[in-house]
Amino acid sequence: MKILYIMPSIPNEFSRIRTLNLLKSFKENGCKVDVIALYSNKKELKQLNNNEPFDNITVVKYSKMMSYINCFIGLFLPIPLQNMYVFSIKLHRILSKIDKNKYDLIYIKRLRMAGYAKHFDKNKTYIDLTDSLTKYYERAKIFSKGISKLLNMEEYIKHLKYEIKIAKQYNTIICSEDDKNYLENKHNTKLNNMKVIYNTIDTAKWYNKNPRNKNKKNKLVFSGVLDYFPNTIAAEFIINEIMPKLPNSYSITFVGKNVPNVLKKFESDRIHFTGYVDNMKQELQKYDIYLCPIFAGSGSKNKILQASLVGLPIITTHLGIEGLKKEMEQFVFIAESSNDFINQIKKINTLDISERVTKQQKFIIKFYDYKYCTKDLIK
Repeated sequence: MKILYIMPSIPNEFSRIRTLNLLKSFKENGCKVDVIALYSNKKELKQLNNNEPFDNITVVKYSKMMSYINCFIGLFLPIPLQNMYVFSIKLHRILSKIDKNKYDLIYIKRLRMAGYAKHFDKNKTYIDLTDSLTKYYERAKIFSKGISKLLNMEEYIKHLKYEIKIAKQYNTIICSEDDKNYLENKHNTKLNNMKVIYNTIDTAKWYNKNPRNKNKKNKLVFSGVLDYFPNTIAAEFIINEIMPKLPNSYSITFVGKNVPNVLKKFESDRIHFTGYVDNMKQELQKYDIYLCPIFAGSGSKNKILQASLVGLPIITTHLGIEGLKKEMEQFVFIAESSNDFINQIKKINTLDISERVTKQQKFIIKFYDYKYCTKDLIK
């Protein structure tokens, strides 16, 4: 099978994990894959290496200034700003000239790229929504303030119409039953052409057979792209609501790129920011407890899969494991308030959690390995 895979940015180990695992599956199942990806600066090109799981890649540069201009124009159009941000005349021209008979399948990553589907036969095209953006913005507008709140409300209203339109018009893929059910209930319709493909992880790569197991577990960690709204909210909650209630012997490290100034100002001897790291697995292995207070967003969280296989005990909200199999609640420690998190941290420090962590790792290996989760899609 020959596949054309179109995405909004160059794949990497940090923020395009789902894409990398899908591409690995395609390659290991004998598919030939050509990739077309947008990029905005030369740093992104450095992420490419000779071992990428595709045959060819075409990169298309876009100007962030032009993207902001497009978004300003988009304020007066019924099109979501996310879609306007990645609008590229150059990419449209490239796709219009492609030999359509060369490919058996067109795979378009993210709803924001759905505008490029018009160049291809609908029957050969799949759009990977990943998460429901209607759900994302419905939650984001509750937690945001000022201009951000207005923009989130605007995006919610637009996605409410746009996302379901795309879901009915094309073959689509989404990362959880929760998000699919949300869209069907929201619009009182059945989306029979929408397939659920869970977020996945390369279990052989991430599995840590010797998890850290100290008597005193006081090195806390959270990971993610830190200017992503749900992650920013989570980090602020940890800094403002959890850390002041813990003894000074506890520290928190935020592992991830794009640290906004609203967080950076809190850096101290107890609060640390690593910025981008080359090897997330090695970094997470340095810590004792993974905190994941997610209060907004949609889809399922790759960070939970990663922390699970590294062998960290995880304290998270119910929303943090939304989209994962319900059995996951057996392995994580659930908390909704700051006092809940404090109590669970204390609980972990009084228990022998080695057996629980081992079961947690086995559960992820059984149900979330990228080969297992994508085999139905490949078929």
